[in-house]
Amino acid sequence: MKRLYFLFFILAIMIITNCSVDEEDSEDTLINYVLSMAASSTSIQENGGSITLSVSLNEVNQGPNAIDFSLDASSLATLDQDYRITGTQSIASGSQSTSITIASINDTLDEQDETIVLTLQENLENVSISNSSLTLTIVDDDETVVTVSACAGTADTYLIDLDPNNCGVDIQTVLNVTHSYSEQVMGQNRMISSNSIPNHNVGQFPTMGNPNTITEISSSYTISASPTANNSVTLLTNTNGSPQYRFGILKNGILLAPIAAEFFVNTQTSEDNTDWNENALSSAINLGTDCNNAHVFPSGMYHHHATPSAYIASLNINGSTPVQVGWAADGFPIYYKYANKNGNVVALTSSYRLKTEARGGDDISAPSGCPDGTYTQDYEYVANLGDLDECNGYQDPQLGYIYVITDTYPSIPRCFQATPSDDFRNN
Repeated sequence: MKRLYFLFFILAIMIITNCSVDEEDSEDTLINYVLSMAASSTSIQENGGSITLSVSLNEVNQGPNAIDFSLDASSLATLDQDYRITGTQSIASGSQSTSITIASINDTLDEQDETIVLTLQENLENVSISNSSLTLTIVDDDETVVTVSACAGTADTYLIDLDPNNCGVDIQTVLNVTHSYSEQVMGQNRMISSNSIPNHNVGQFPTMGNPNTITEISSSYTISASPTANNSVTLLTNTNGSPQYRFGILKNGILLAPIAAEFFVNTQTSEDNTDWNENALSSAINLGTDCNNAHVFPSGMYHHHATPSAYIASLNINGSTPVQVGWAADGFPIYYKYANKNGNVVALTSSYRLKTEARGGDDISAPSGCPDGTYTQDYEYVANLGDLDECNGYQDPQLGYIYVITDTYPSIPRCFQATPSDDFRNN
């Protein structure tokens, strides 16, 4: 009998032990996800327009079940009357993102543009939200035809952020990488090396409009140490309107690339109309630029579309003397804003202005309305309107020919006077 009790005792211990092991093994590791959304555009044309909303996790959903979310829409527009939302509001197991289409419903009412405020919501304890709110605009197509006189005095949507304090990310600390830049002249060439990491704070990336992450990229460039102007200028864009060159490089190793590869999209065919290039700094466009008027290429390279605010601030430029900030791809120096004129150092002005004639498009194949800075083609160069030539260049009486970064359009020049180095091609 004692032996029988002993066997029961041993069996009970084995059962308890196995149960505790099974319970421990059955515990799933809880993965914390970050859910965010980004839109292909922030405006929807009423006459058949649509945008794609991408809702993404920061990594693939490794759980056995889909992660459901919801879109709360509060707006002047009415769901299923002014617009529709289609697509699955969940991210399946093994997937990282899903796409949702928001399409306008056309009507014949002459009304104001209507906004849609989308809020991303998710109730799982291991899912947090980033970029939770997004504002879209349905652009009415039943307005009175714009006349030439109505375009006079149109407000400029091209806005440059000049407050470097709006950026709070110390990217060198985040990446545990020290910024590096060097240059030297060898014969007729200037050799420049950089790791593409800025020596100042930047904005938060990825962000709405720019899903890329800043990465250290070792780069080298060779430019002319003694450039000579050609008889005609070389544009930063090629014949189909796409950027073919980056303009130059700052003396902290960050590229200047003012042209965005974004265009008006045909609302019926979804094809790019490359005759209308969107400005990255227009308030009507959301390309995710930070307070330095910069964002990130898909490669991870941080670059500026206009005035490099934090870098300029680090140089303590106060207008008392011209300050070189970089080199153009053709070898001419780049200065910020100030140069010598009539015996004084002054802030030079651009010779570009908004056009006063309506664009003339139908908002299907090309934009209509007044030129307002949304597109590069909204501006025109008028010789001698300001101090600078069509390439935002200037013949300084002491410095020779220089390019100038201004705080109004085009900010960073859009063409070259000499032949640009192939190292700055937009490959």
